Order: sequence, then C-alpha cells, then structure tokens
Amino acid sequence: MIDRMRINKRHETLDKTRLLGSHLTPVSIFQTYILPEIRPLLPDHNFMDLFCGEGNLILPMLDLLPRSERTDYFRKHIQMYDVDPEMVNKSIENAAEYGVDRKVLEDRIRVRDSILSYPEVRNPVKTVHITNPPYLYVGHIMKHAEASSHASYFIGKNEGYQDLYQLALINDLRHSIQKLVYVIPTNFLFADSASRKIRLDFLARYFISKCRLFESRIFQNTGVNVGIFEFVLDPKGQHSSIQFDAVQENQNLKVKRFTLDSSSGFRQKMNIDEIPLPDKVDRIKAKFYLTVDEVMSSGGNIDVTLVDSKHFSNGRYSRSTFSVDDRLHRKLLSNPLFVRTVDTGSPDGRAGLHDIREEFDADGIVVSGNTYRTNPIQLFIQPDITREQSMKLMHLFNNKLEKMRSESDSSFMTTYRYSSNPRYIRKYLGLKQVSTIISSFRLDDLS
Repeated sequence: MIDRMRINKRHETLDKTRLLGSHLTPVSIFQTYILPEIRPLLPDHNFMDLFCGEGNLILPMLDLLPRSERTDYFRKHIQMYDVDPEMVNKSIENAAEYGVDRKVLEDRIRVRDSILSYPEVRNPVKTVHITNPPYLYVGHIMKHAEASSHASYFIGKNEGYQDLYQLALINDLRHSIQKLVYVIPTNFLFADSASRKIRLDFLARYFISKCRLFESRIFQNTGVNVGIFEFVLDPKGQHSSIQFDAVQENQNLKVKRFTLDSSSGFRQKMNIDEIPLPDKVDRIKAKFYLTVDEVMSSGGNIDVTLVDSKHFSNGRYSRSTFSVDDRLHRKLLSNPLFVRTVDTGSPDGRAGLHDIREEFDADGIVVSGNTYRTNPIQLFIQPDITREQSMKLMHLFNNKLEKMRSESDSSFMTTYRYSSNPRYIRKYLGLKQVSTIISSFRLDDLS
C-alpha cells in the first residue's frame, strides 16, 4: 500500500508539473545562493513571490528574525501568491511553523493567477521579487491538451513570448519592480528564437547584477538547466548593452564574462555565429522532414520501408512499408541521413548527422501529424548529392560539430537533460544550427 501511495503521489506531481510548469525549489538553494545576497536588504525592503509554491524562496529568511518579531515583519514586508490552492495552504502551514500568526498568513499568502492578474505592490522601488516561476514552453502548451488552457496567456500584449517564465519577467518590468531574483531556465541566455523577444524587451531595461548557471540537476522531476539571475532595473531607463560575470557550476566552478548587446538580441556571440559561409550560389542547403502526406501522394509501385518518428514503443520506432513512385524513391536514395537533435546521454550517442540505414535499417523517416524537434528528422540536401557524398557530409559535419563543442564547452547548444553521469550534460542541437553548419560546406568539399 505504501509503495502504491508513493507511486500515485509521484504521478500527481508529474501531472501538476505538466499542467502548471511548476518545479519546487529546494530550501538549500535559497539558503546557499540567495539569502546571503538579500540579507542586508531585510530591514527596509519588501519581499514577494508571485509563484510561491511551498514558500521555499521566502520563508527561510524568517530564521534571521527573533520569533517574536516575525508576525509583524510578515505583515509589513512579505506577500506571497500561487495559482494552486494546495500550494498556498502548504505555504501557510510552513509559515505557521515559524511562529507567524495565522490570520496574518491568510491575508498575506493568497491564491492568485499572477500572470493574468498582477497584484498591487506597495513600493516597487523597495520591493524584491524572489521567485521560481512556472516553465512551460508555448509549443508544449499548444500540443498538449492538459496544458492548452494556458494558450490564452500568449495573446494581446503577450503575443510573441515563448514561455510562462517570460510572462512573469515582462510583468515585473511592466510594474517597474526594482530588484528581481529569478530561478529560470538558462535558455533565457542561450536560446535564439525561443528567447530573443523577451531578452530584447527585458534586458533593455534590466541589468544582470549576478548570475549562477547550474549544469547539474536541481529539480526532482525535470532535467531542465536553470540559473539564478539577479536583475536590477536601470534607473536611467534603457540601455543597449550589458556586461556581467556568470558562475558556471558543475563538477567545478568557472567564471565566464558575458557581453550582450541589443544588435545581437542580447545573446552571447558564439562560435557558431562566426562560421564563414561561402557565396549563396555555392552553399549546400538543408531541408527537413518527410511528411506522411508526401509519401501517400506519391502513388507508385516501389516498396520502401519507413520509420515513423511519432510512434515509439518497446524501445524502438514503428516501421511500415509504403509504395512510392520513382521520384520519391530516388529522393530517398540520395538523402540517407537523419538529424539526431538530442544527445542520448552517452558520448556514443551524440547529436549530429547519422545514417538511416545503419541506425534503423530503413529507407527513410516519415513524420505523421505535428513535427517534433526532438525526434529523429530526415535530412534533405539541395542540390542533389550522391550517397557517397552524403557520407562525406556526415563525417565533415560531425567533426566540425565536435570541434565547436570542444572549443565552447557546447555553450552554443541548449541543455536538454542530465544523464546519470554528472560529467555528461545532454544538449539539444537546433535545426537552424544544423542548417548553418551544412551551409558552411561547398559541393567541392564532398568530392
């Protein structure tokens, strides 16, 4: 019975994570990295968490106060909200353990959808927002029924933002909150299109005063790579560049200087941005995905075996035989490669280009329905090349990719998840990055 209860509880937690995008921050993270920074501000600043969960990013600061002073301090300096009534109740119970009067807690810790309805803030200049907001990518929201109710957040003034945490950031900007301490995905810094708009809008007004990037697991139910960012509102209004040092924490600590400016979307220049490209007329171009519609409309009599990237069970993708015409058959023969966008978790399963025949014993990879960037994706090269040239391209591409990863510690890629080996961080290779590397080669390079 106990084991079944534990399993059910874990399923409930995972369902809530998928629905709300909430990940509870361990108290140790607050005590180690955040509390020392905000401790000097306790006497004359107010503190809030609009996505408070169990209260782990606010309540431990009460340990610094005498028990007799905590109720009065809470009434005057702290406000907390969460959209989940269960979390609000947990925060109230946890705060009561610190000796805070329950009536005060029920007034200052409330249920609220702070993305949709931002609360009144007494003094934005003297307010510190410490939070771990929900992470839920708009693409996931649009594709999964259990999260589809969040789609309404991304309309009107929020159109173009890509994640719930980005809406939390922009709401703080709209209300001129002076100081923010956020635990958010590091794709805020490193992603291209997924974070460009929020960086352009937000980092034109806020400086990053402190930054710590974690390359190890923090949350129990997700491997998303996060950082602790301290933002300070620019008193002069706007700026076009920022500079800061970030501590990168994994097995060892490293300090990296970041210089970001608006002309590059406040994104760190990476080695992939510096790849020299030949003239357009000489470039090799990449296209992606073989759709089921293209296969079904070919209407020929040549049998081919295709892997369906959308159907995976018992450790393998499903395979089917299709009858196609000569045009599509030749297209498949001259394009034998697929893109693995995600590291599998070991040095032998790296992202890059791979041989469909060797990997799947099939003629191609078809995608039915919506495309998913983390599934194997068939690659099509223009102009047409031979199979031998494709194999040469695969080796050139993978060698260049590995060289770039070694030179930059894979910083141009997005962290996907963590493997069981703490020294090996799984990375995601974007299709735009694939296209850029392929475009750096000429047909002559494949001879």
